[in-house]
Amino acid sequence: MIFCQSCGREAQTKYVEYYQNIGVLILRFSKEVKGHLCKECTNKYFWSFTGKTLFLGWWGVISFFITLFIIPNNIIRYLGTLGLESPNPTMPPPVLTDSIIERIKPFTVELFQRVNAGEEMETVARSIAPRASVSPGQVLAFTFALAQALKDKKQ
Repeated sequence: MIFCQSCGREAQTKYVEYYQNIGVLILRFSKEVKGHLCKECTNKYFWSFTGKTLFLGWWGVISFFITLFIIPNNIIRYLGTLGLESPNPTMPPPVLTDSIIERIKPFTVELFQRVNAGEEMETVARSIAPRASVSPGQVLAFTFALAQALKDKKQ
């Protein structure tokens, strides 16, 4: 994925699933985050979710056993993200302006033909972006916006 599904910035991402469990004797409260996250968001969710689970996950019979699975899961997934590059802190999330949309429009047919032919959307976006003088994230944002508009039109 070209951009983080949590913060929206263009960055190297990895698909992760982090879980949190808080046990309160007979009750438990759980949270999860799933998606393609950048290094910054991965770190944020790992330390928050795993830390809370480590200290508050044991206080209940069911929570005790769930915590035994959540902590190793989070650690293993986190270890798989250690090689991610940090996102550029000055890079804002991809924005679609009228000017950007006009630059991507001529490539719309090619974009959908290539994706429908089975080519990875990220590869297509990286190929079209320099020719349209936009970022790959903007190509993806355009694609998602167009797909949503078509879906809304059908309804």
